[in-house]
Amino acid sequence: MRQGRGYTPFSCQRILTEHPPGSGESHGCPYRHFSIENLITLLQGTGVTDREVLRGVKEDVEKKRYHIACNRVFEHAHKGAIAQVKEEGSWGAAEMDTIVHPNTYFKRSYLLTNGGKAD
Repeated sequence: MRQGRGYTPFSCQRILTEHPPGSGESHGCPYRHFSIENLITLLQGTGVTDREVLRGVKEDVEKKRYHIACNRVFEHAHKGAIAQVKEEGSWGAAEMDTIVHPNTYFKRSYLLTNGGKAD
């Protein structure tokens, strides 16, 4: 049974190219819509303190490579679990592709965090 209002979730491409969030709205991409200072503060607040990762994110955002910055943080946050699934061979190439949808980010993060297998 499908829950929610039946909306199709937006892809990263659509989020990046459509209008930025306005007052009272809660959509958008922090890599695209936050200032670099606010983005770095957010990342540090969520435990991303590695200077090289933060430097890479800053460079990616300055070059408008938002998806690369996002994937950089994902890989840093899950590096141990990613190494494990690579070593086990339990994830194929499709599960390791660049993330281009927020739902994919969530699903992979959930699976890596909880030791689940990718479909």
